[in-house]
Amino acid sequence: MITRRCTEFFSNLINNAVRHNPENTTIKVTMTETGGGVEVVVADNGPFFG
Repeated sequence: MITRRCTEFFSNLINNAVRHNPENTTIKVTMTETGGGVEVVVADNGPFFG
């Protein structure tokens, strides 16, 4: 169950970055192991939804 939910989450996250990013630009996804988990960063040139 958790694997499927994580897959859906990351799929939606990256699809939104692609959808809202200008054409021919870069989307950078990084994952860094932290003390108790993982930090995921998606950097793009699309509008900020914070």
